[in-house]
Amino acid sequence: MINNFSKLNPEHRLFKQLSECKPIWWQNIVNKRDDFYIEVRKDNYIDVYFNGGAIMKLSYSNGFKGEIHFEYVPLKSQKNYVPFVFSDDNIKIATDKLAIGAIDNFSSVGISAFQKRIAKFFPANSEKGIQADFVLKNSAFIDTEFAYNTPGGIIRFDLVWIDLRTHKLYVVELKTIGDKRLYVNGNRQTDSVDDKIDLQLKKYRTFIRENTQNLHDHYERVFAVKKDLGILRGELKDLNSLDGYSFEERPILLIGDCTQAWINDNGVKLKCAIENIAYGCFYQGQGTRKFSIPSDSIRNKFVFKP
Repeated sequence: MINNFSKLNPEHRLFKQLSECKPIWWQNIVNKRDDFYIEVRKDNYIDVYFNGGAIMKLSYSNGFKGEIHFEYVPLKSQKNYVPFVFSDDNIKIATDKLAIGAIDNFSSVGISAFQKRIAKFFPANSEKGIQADFVLKNSAFIDTEFAYNTPGGIIRFDLVWIDLRTHKLYVVELKTIGDKRLYVNGNRQTDSVDDKIDLQLKKYRTFIRENTQNLHDHYERVFAVKKDLGILRGELKDLNSLDGYSFEERPILLIGDCTQAWINDNGVKLKCAIENIAYGCFYQGQGTRKFSIPSDSIRNKFVFKP
């Protein structure tokens, strides 16, 4: 068990400044609920996502600090190539072609070029694009991309769901049918045995079991920050806290771009591989982005008995 791995402080200056001052650019981000989703991180910063790409990492130290990955910064020119500039003894990129500063407080017009740029890295059919679609169409995902470094490697939860019916939090591992880690024994082999989906989910289950209280306490704080900032959505807005909620140690496998033919070919082998590890395996396609956790197995959503 890890001792209090979360440094998240709901009273941190970043969250208080956003809540009390409500800068225009922050209001514009919050109001773009159909495009952006906002995650509160355990080290007291915020990630703002569009289509699975972090359009801003926001922190506070003697004022707001923000950054974006250089690959997401668009060019002024709509051409595919940026020219080199030559001199007698040097060569460099013509950096004045970068569209720096054209954000306009995260207005729709100002940020559109950045959104188009991110969409090139994460198209709608990519895992990140599918993840974003699930988050934006389902209000009870409290978090994405939780990450923690352990001696055995990085633990990274794709999605965390708050279920109002069962009063539980669930870790959801998202995959696409092209992910080679889904092809377990009896099917196609992966390059690394350690990467197979059954061992990945087993590692997550062990981490959750050993850190159940830490995870619950962390998400209590995440919930408190999001509620104070007014960024909870749907039914979560009506909750006051996560008192009485527990953490389910078995993760859910969600495959987000299935066809029925793929399920018919692979479902039995996947079930045999993970039914003693996972809470369930849910198969969904482009037309089934609404997420829920049934009390028992229904069509293409299989809940495993403990």
